[in-house]
Amino acid sequence: MKVKRLSKECWYPAVSSWGVNMPYDENFFHEELILKENQTPNQMTPLLLSNYGQCIYKKEGFKAKFEKDYILVDDDCIVQKLDNLKQAFKYCSENYFEKNEIAIADELKVGISYNTWMHAPIDITQEKTLDYAKKLLDLGLPPSTLIIDDKWSYNYGSLNFEKAKFKEPKKMIEELHNMGFKVMLWFCPFVSFKTYTYNLYYHNNWLLKEDNKPYKLKWWNETSACVDLRNEEAFNYLKNRMDRLINIGIDGFKMDGGDSLFYLKEHEPDKQSYLWSKLASYFKYNEIRVDFNTPGMSIFERLCDKKHSFGNGGIKDIVPASLALGLGGHPFFATDMVGGGEVQDIRDKCELQKDIFISHIQIGLLMPNIQFSILPDKVLGKDLYILKALLNQRKEYEPYLNELAKISSKTKEPIVRLLEYEFPNQGFSHITDMFMLGDKYLVVPITKKNETSKEISLPKGSKWQFEECIYNGGEKIKIDLVQEKLAVIKKI
Repeated sequence: MKVKRLSKECWYPAVSSWGVNMPYDENFFHEELILKENQTPNQMTPLLLSNYGQCIYKKEGFKAKFEKDYILVDDDCIVQKLDNLKQAFKYCSENYFEKNEIAIADELKVGISYNTWMHAPIDITQEKTLDYAKKLLDLGLPPSTLIIDDKWSYNYGSLNFEKAKFKEPKKMIEELHNMGFKVMLWFCPFVSFKTYTYNLYYHNNWLLKEDNKPYKLKWWNETSACVDLRNEEAFNYLKNRMDRLINIGIDGFKMDGGDSLFYLKEHEPDKQSYLWSKLASYFKYNEIRVDFNTPGMSIFERLCDKKHSFGNGGIKDIVPASLALGLGGHPFFATDMVGGGEVQDIRDKCELQKDIFISHIQIGLLMPNIQFSILPDKVLGKDLYILKALLNQRKEYEPYLNELAKISSKTKEPIVRLLEYEFPNQGFSHITDMFMLGDKYLVVPITKKNETSKEISLPKGSKWQFEECIYNGGEKIKIDLVQEKLAVIKKI
């Protein structure tokens, strides 16, 4: 099927990892996008939307070959034409996304969260977890959700605390709750070989296979077996083991792995990924990094691990990826851990830079959830006041964020929006380094090294206020960017 490309039409894929390449305009042709068997490390909704209101969707995924005058897609794709990007999104939300309200915890919808990963990678213990929580409070950070990341259990698949590291996990959880934290645990769909859990899964025929033998899956930590989530008994067993952890006080789970790219074709990769997200959705406190076609599902998303860099894979990617994520039907998310959570940076003992750290704070400040791992004072030192100033600024906008969250829970509409989404046909189709918070605030974070100012064309149709100055819509203005205060321009 050929979908006509209109003059100066721009296309936006609902694939977070491709956000940095948005939009696909008249210069993007002789290229093929594969919106199935998700080969990205992040979220994919098999949906393309245009600034002129066209949308292309197929539940099972599709290929899209971009030619100069048309896009070649599968014959059974659904193609609709609305008036603009916002209308196209709303049509898709009403017709193709999950109908139920997004029922994740309010603290995830709008809040601050913490993760032990970059603070204590690989060697997390009960003592280090409690010490981390206490230090967060000592820094004046509010208690919220705290994720205990990898290496809390004996081996992959056991879902039991390692006693040498966590002598009294129930007591630890109680202490964290008394401090005001909710507690989440990291886990994955992988099972370590030569373990009791492996034998249990093997004898119940609950593992994925290759050539009639347990599939040996290579991932970032080891080579493991993998649960076949299509097996209802295996799925329910995992759910029951998770419920046992809930019964001792755990509030929810960070669901890692589940990447379509880990699986063989016969494993139905996208279905495995979907079911991993479905398992997460049973718990109000959850976090998912990668999924396929789950728009509007009750899951809290996280962008994939970001490099500690201003370049590709780092700061440069975050705003566009967040914008693409919203178009994919995921309004609630975190932009990875502040400063980046890329494992290679840990292995290379990357020296953390203040300007990158502060830029990441600015970018995430008015997004639904901002997540920390490294204790901010370790990076900022005497400049810790910058963090406190920014978090105080966030408090000013939390009532509006909560207002947006209530609406988006039902409609699935993005909280973080492209300017093109709110102001169609005004020349904003290529702007992806700033964003609209709802329909009221234009947010302009520092996204480049040594960036101290930015020229902005203000949308027409309203007046705008920045600091004490009032501007007419359509004006071009130059604003100063400073580290200690995020630039926010208010529509009035």
